[in-house]
Amino acid sequence: MRGAGSNFGIVVSFKFKTFAVPDLVTVFSVNLPWNNASSIATGWTNLQDWLKSGGMPAEMNMRLFANRFQTQLQGMYYGNSTELRTAIQPLLTKLARNGTSISHQSQEYDWMGAFSHYSYSQEIDLGHPYNQVKHPSSLGLHGTW
Repeated sequence: MRGAGSNFGIVVSFKFKTFAVPDLVTVFSVNLPWNNASSIATGWTNLQDWLKSGGMPAEMNMRLFANRFQTQLQGMYYGNSTELRTAIQPLLTKLARNGTSISHQSQEYDWMGAFSHYSYSQEIDLGHPYNQVKHPSSLGLHGTW
């Protein structure tokens, strides 16, 4: 990062570690009954503990969706629904402490089906040339790099 003082930083390069496209992807959502300050604080603590302990496998990614009506973990697991249940069960157990009921759903897709589902879209634009490399000067950014 360059800049990053008390205001903002500029990313000058990225490196990605990619993986082969999986044959089967399971999309999931977990409805969290976080309806007051205490349940939210406890839930966040339990989620963070699970993540810090290495509970989330490399084959899983997820995001937290929240609004004033609901809180939900949404994600994809690069494998089948049986493998997902095995991988996520420790988290569900941790989040269901104090007798709280946790509901969850999952659906298996091929790679592009899961990608479309997770992006809330039926169409994904594959025509855009994402392999272009842009130098910061071509973006109108000048200075010492």
